[in-house]
Amino acid sequence: MRLGDVIVEVGGQRVTSLPQFFRSVWSSGGAGVEIPLKLLRGGEAVNVVLRSANRDDFLKKPARH
Repeated sequence: MRLGDVIVEVGGQRVTSLPQFFRSVWSSGGAGVEIPLKLLRGGEAVNVVLRSANRDDFLKKPARH
């Protein structure tokens, strides 16, 4: 994905809001599944496939002593 891309479909289902986007991604399966997206990029439709991830993997963890 690139800055300015607009997500219009997740898994072939049209999405029009952020909550709908998240529900569509979450219903696609657990972390690590491939998610097909349709994007609008510069006025043109582009199909991409991204791999989902567990958001906890990206959070800063406290230091252990």
